[in-house]
Amino acid sequence: MLFLFSLISPLTASVAGTISQMALFMGGAASIPLVMLVMGRDHKLYYEAYNDASDLNGDGILDVGYKPDKIIYFGYFDSNKCYTYSGDLFAPSGAASNKKCSGQWSGDFLNYLTTSRMDALRKKYSLAAI
Repeated sequence: MLFLFSLISPLTASVAGTISQMALFMGGAASIPLVMLVMGRDHKLYYEAYNDASDLNGDGILDVGYKPDKIIYFGYFDSNKCYTYSGDLFAPSGAASNKKCSGQWSGDFLNYLTTSRMDALRKKYSLAAI
């Protein structure tokens, strides 16, 4: 047993050194890494990001329905803008008042309706690279 420990001990001591923060094949050149995410049809990343079986704000109670006063919904739309819909396109039309819009679509509500789990991952990883 002591013999086995003496074989493993030098290996663990050499691993405890500094770990590179970028890919080793880059040769020391600093650049932003590119990541491609592929989504399979059998995975749960197609599901909605904001469902009624999640505690989104961490208060211990399931968040059922849209709650603009308690939660900022993450997605492709700006939560603080209003959007108009024409020609199969949502276009920003102005600032929202407390994430609410009169006669237009709230960006926060559009995020609640349209964001899938994969969309949230894409946006998170694209912001992390900036």
